[in-house]
Amino acid sequence: MLCSEVVISTKENIEIVAPEKGEEISKKEYAATIRNKMIEMRNNQMGRRRSR
Repeated sequence: MLCSEVVISTKENIEIVAPEKGEEISKKEYAATIRNKMIEMRNNQMGRRRSR
């Protein structure tokens, strides 16, 4: 798909609502979570490659 023009409608007011579920975490906790998930995903993919 190729686009020659992008038009953003500013006539409609969109209200951003904060999520009701979940908890706030610090940047350090976020970085640790992302690091652990990347390791977990890497391990899961390695297991799939070996089984073929």
